[in-house]
Amino acid sequence: MVFAARLGERLGISECGLADRTESVLQSLGLPVGGVELEPTAIWELLHRDKKVRGGVRFVVCTQPGDALLTDPPDPRLVEEVMISLR
Repeated sequence: MVFAARLGERLGISECGLADRTESVLQSLGLPVGGVELEPTAIWELLHRDKKVRGGVRFVVCTQPGDALLTDPPDPRLVEEVMISLR
């Protein structure tokens, strides 16, 4: 959820501050919001195995809470930046 919120903000799809609010809510519930140990290359390998991948990996992000949108495949460098931010 944190990844999707950060990616949505970076893509200009999600409203500003959504990632911070998502992290805050998840932390208040005692849920993890970071600590991803996989390298981006390994994550990409897993994502490309998904049977729904056609023409690139797409993501579901929220424009605002309760309003989801399926993205076109974003720039892989941007996705990797967001992945790395979860460490």
